[in-house]
Amino acid sequence: MWELLDQNNAVCLVAGNSKRMPIDVRDAIRDAVATHGAMSTDAAEAYVTKLESPQVRQLQFETW
Repeated sequence: MWELLDQNNAVCLVAGNSKRMPIDVRDAIRDAVATHGAMSTDAAEAYVTKLESPQVRQLQFETW
């Protein structure tokens, strides 16, 4: 997933239950970014926030 998001500009669309799932998935993506991108947790959090931004929109959640 790291390579797809970082090097190939892939879009990740997460869809499903709006209770705990979006938070858990976002945390898992942040942890993967930290591990595979060799970043601190804070740097990975900033990276994921950038992916979610309206300008980038590489990480999107559709929940109900």
